[in-house]
Amino acid sequence: MHTIKPYGCSCEGEFRLAHQAGTDVFKPGEVCEVAAGSRHVEQSGAVGARVLLGRK
Repeated sequence: MHTIKPYGCSCEGEFRLAHQAGTDVFKPGEVCEVAAGSRHVEQSGAVGARVLLGRK
C-alpha cells in the first residue's frame, strides 16, 4: 500500500495490477493510476514487463 498516488506506464511486455475490484492488464503504451492508500498487487506477464513509474 502506498501513501502516494503512483502512476505506471507499461513500456514493454504485460503489466498486471490486481486490486479489490479485479485485475487490470496494461500493454505497452498504456498508463495505470493507483489511488493513494489502496491495496493492490503488481505483477508482470509470462515474459516480464518494463514499467516506468512515477508519483504525484
